[in-house]
Amino acid sequence: MNRANILVEGENLLGEGPLWLEERRQLGWVDILRNEVFLYDFSREKLQCFRYDKPVTLLVATESADKLIVAMQGEIAELSLHDGSLTPLLPLEADKPNNRTNDGGCDPNGRLWVGTMDTQFEEGAGNLYMLDGNRFATKIHNTTIANGLVWSPDGQIMYFIDSPRKAVSAYAYAPDGGITLLGDVVRIPEMLGGPDGMAIDEEGMLWVAHYGGYSVGRWNPRNGELLDKVEVPAPNVTACTFGGNDMKTLFITTARQEMSMNQLAEYPLSGGLFYTDTHVAGVRKSRVLTG
Repeated sequence: MNRANILVEGENLLGEGPLWLEERRQLGWVDILRNEVFLYDFSREKLQCFRYDKPVTLLVATESADKLIVAMQGEIAELSLHDGSLTPLLPLEADKPNNRTNDGGCDPNGRLWVGTMDTQFEEGAGNLYMLDGNRFATKIHNTTIANGLVWSPDGQIMYFIDSPRKAVSAYAYAPDGGITLLGDVVRIPEMLGGPDGMAIDEEGMLWVAHYGGYSVGRWNPRNGELLDKVEVPAPNVTACTFGGNDMKTLFITTARQEMSMNQLAEYPLSGGLFYTDTHVAGVRKSRVLTG
């Protein structure tokens, strides 16, 4: 069992969406509740922050090392890493003012996937969408808190977390973006909190952030077994991603929301960005094809 180390004492209210930017040797992530995007530069050990007028919830790499696709409340946009400026691209549930985007990712064929949710957690008020050309196609209806989303190393299975279900669901994935539900492959026990963000390694094992569970678990989707656990000195572990020179560093975001003063005194690093070295490399995330 590993224990995570602090990298940035960020005090994020809701740190989320970590993304390794390989060419730039930077790690990006967001604080959803403060409308902030962070970039940590490992070459200069420097932290940069961009602030916006609404929540940014997801960062996705593109073919350009200097541009990201971001999901925001009511839309997706292109973010310039030079100055943090945004270029609006497409609306997404802009007609639902109580909803916002949440987690998502990029499939093996370069298409963007984005989940949505009600800000008051109304059951079934969200959806999981895939960007198909210049429109969003609904792929999973009536989700509540759309979270972790990854694809198997061979690209044939999509794994998805709707957090209140306390499970990871598997879908057969077709190159055209079609998905077919196979069933739940991992169930998170009550003692480990709820599943939030997720990463996948080269062996096909799932690394699931345990919100309220002080840890990230390495789960085997073939039999549902918990193989290993990374202890984090913060209760609310939100997401994780692989990065570093050999893709064997796991970066972990956490949150301070919903914590009492006593809890914050006991876990003062809550809301920080953590890391740990792993024995297995992570799968590199696909990039959105923007051409």
